[in-house]
Amino acid sequence: MVFMPIVSTGNNREDLLSRLLKDRIILLSGNFTQDLSTSICAQLLYLDAEDCNKDIHIYINSPGGNITDCLAIIDTMNCLQSDVSTIAVGLSASAGAMTLLSGAEGKRFSLPHSEIMFHEPLGGLEGTASDVKRRYERFMNMRVVLKQMCIDILKKPAEEIEKRLFERDNFFNAEQALDFGIINKIITKADKL
Repeated sequence: MVFMPIVSTGNNREDLLSRLLKDRIILLSGNFTQDLSTSICAQLLYLDAEDCNKDIHIYINSPGGNITDCLAIIDTMNCLQSDVSTIAVGLSASAGAMTLLSGAEGKRFSLPHSEIMFHEPLGGLEGTASDVKRRYERFMNMRVVLKQMCIDILKKPAEEIEKRLFERDNFFNAEQALDFGIINKIITKADKL
């Protein structure tokens, strides 16, 4: 569990995450789990209902995790009226990289020293032969879905997406991510989102 300090604003005292939420900032940190996706989706829905004409900003520092939980967040982002900007902070890997890539067009960012890592979905199979077959088919279908998302967003040929994002662990620094189109801008101290 991460310690979140209490901050004072005027006469009010509140936890830091609640204070950031008032500024439409969501921190997505740690492994993608059902608890994390439920929390992020709830925050997104709340902010969109509060004011759908203002952007929501998700700061991502994650090694990845469950892809179904990742897709729950991405689908929620895509169904909102608010634009959702995504910002890589530290490491945005696997499910974190897919979430970063799913930010609104022109609103995908990285801090200067962040790393972004894509790879094909990971997982293990066990059980009866028929169970393994069904899980393998689901796994391969998920790979097709993720690859198509990358093709649609990056507007690059399938072969290039396969080679640059899905053949193995593919790390990008901020400059490389900008050059490949994963992000739209590297933000610095002076930049405003």
